Amino acid sequence: MAIINTATKLTFATLALGLFALGLTVSPASAQDADADSTVGSRFTLGGFGSLGVSRSSNDKAEYLRDVGQPKGMGHSWRTQNDSLLGVQADWQVTDQLKAVVQGVSHYRVDGSFSPELTWAFAAYEFSPRFTLRAGRLGTEFLIDADSRMVGYSYLPVRPPMDIYGVLPIKYGDGIDGKLTMPIDDGVLRADLFSGVARERLINYDVDKARVLKGSLSYSQGDWKAHYLYAQIKLNHNIGVLAPLHDLLMQFGAVSAAQALELNGTVSRYQSLGVSYDDGTWQVQGMLTQIEMESKLLQDQRAGYVQVARRIGAVNPFVAYSRVKSTPEPIVTNLPNLMFYPINAGVAMAMNSMHLDRKTLSLGARWDFYRNMDLKLQVDSVRDAQDSLMMLNAVKPGWKGHTEIVSLLFDFVF
Repeated sequence: MAIINTATKLTFATLALGLFALGLTVSPASAQDADADSTVGSRFTLGGFGSLGVSRSSNDKAEYLRDVGQPKGMGHSWRTQNDSLLGVQADWQVTDQLKAVVQGVSHYRVDGSFSPELTWAFAAYEFSPRFTLRAGRLGTEFLIDADSRMVGYSYLPVRPPMDIYGVLPIKYGDGIDGKLTMPIDDGVLRADLFSGVARERLINYDVDKARVLKGSLSYSQGDWKAHYLYAQIKLNHNIGVLAPLHDLLMQFGAVSAAQALELNGTVSRYQSLGVSYDDGTWQVQGMLTQIEMESKLLQDQRAGYVQVARRIGAVNPFVAYSRVKSTPEPIVTNLPNLMFYPINAGVAMAMNSMHLDRKTLSLGARWDFYRNMDLKLQVDSVRDAQDSLMMLNAVKPGWKGHTEIVSLLFDFVF
């Protein structure tokens, strides 16, 4: 059953556009004199953030990827790559209304390097205290209570649940967005709408220049927050490593099976509905998500997670549980298995590589031991179905789908 039906999607889009239009007309910013503009123009700040982590899996038969943008995962030996990064951000308040932001991050990339990457580079204009328009390279985050997965200090666990966010590696895009904040009753409504193109590469796939549309609505009141997000991406490439298999299928007349391997021109749609509670002592967060694919190769997914934490002085122990399952659509070649076994096996392997059927129970704690610094310890007990190969790397014979992952992380901001 879909989380949000089509009528709700249309209502969401209409409401978001209407709110943006309203934001242009309410609470106009007052004009500033020339001296004030000169003072504001000198405001420049430089800051940054970083994480240094180590992780290890108890099973030597497979590696667990933090997300599908990393070439190697957490394996049987201690590794520092997957959760470690360093970012620097510069903010220039040009005038009271105009701001420029540039951010660069060095993190574990698809080519196995830590080459710095330009993640944000935008100009923001505040038409009113309630409405801001931004253009350039912008963050396209999917979290409830944090602006970026790259800033580990901004959220509780070592990493956001891999079962949910591992298949959502797109962290930024080039385009334009609008952000509206509006008080309603005793709470605050926030809305944003982004349109642009993706600029990242994944393992064996390139989403560069794929069209992206993303919007969200959230409402905060007291200790509670509810958040809905819709996003879609129109893919513009096929998977290169599947090209030989695609050509063989076409050559032997299995046209429909070959077309099922094509991604170019297909649309993937994502929706999430989340709720969080934080009274300063107890922190509870839950989310349901669904992904719907027009491609047969990429499988529809349903997922959810819940996280509960209790603050005890400077320490936040927590427990979390996540579940994800994709639904494969059979790709039938109609080629006799006796003669065409390698081709049929190749199609089956391609399908398994896109299948995800996993449960994860996580226990951990965060210790804010010093100003703007924390230490996190987390243990993940992961249970995969044997044919669930998405988010895995270097799978070896004897893989049973069970492992425990131990992670230690140091986060800081400056």
